[in-house]
Amino acid sequence: MALSGFDKKLLNDLIDHTINDIRSVVEFARKPELRSMFKDRDGFDFSLGVAVTEINMMFVEGFKLRNKRELNKEEKAELFNFFGTRMYEIKEAIFRCG
Repeated sequence: MALSGFDKKLLNDLIDHTINDIRSVVEFARKPELRSMFKDRDGFDFSLGVAVTEINMMFVEGFKLRNKRELNKEEKAELFNFFGTRMYEIKEAIFRCG
């Protein structure tokens, strides 16, 4: 079973929202104590990880609530492919934060 049109739109909306609000993610990830803990020189890698994790968690939890089940293997693969198509935009938004 593939992701529905609703799921795809929701995922797009979550990614758009994260891109529009990326500055708060970057500010959090660039805290000196976190950069030091994760050995992340400029906070970019941690910012990207936090952004993708937030999107993934919100989507997966919403999916489980709506469908009363976990994503199956095909849906997970589609979710990761979807991230791949939008990853460049997320990275660019982080870079624009300076």
